[in-house]
Amino acid sequence: MKKEAIAERDVFTYGSKKNLKEGIIEEAHQKATAEYNRIIENAKEAINYEKIAAMTELKNQIANFSILIAEKILEKDFQIVLSSKNTSTSF
Repeated sequence: MKKEAIAERDVFTYGSKKNLKEGIIEEAHQKATAEYNRIIENAKEAINYEKIAAMTELKNQIANFSILIAEKILEKDFQIVLSSKNTSTSF
């Protein structure tokens, strides 16, 4: 009885059995397209988050390298100043 009611509803909804088949195919296609679009959108978001994380990491590394370079330059300058003071006081 339940199967008959479902079949009757489907035929009523789609018109005929041929339209029923086409309607079911179309409905499945629409669902698949919606799922595809959802998956693509999620992938785009994930890629964007990974891109932001990579850029942040790169910026942090550049900042760290800049600090190390500045330390080396200041250390070298400080050594030059100390050595010039030592040579000027030894006379």
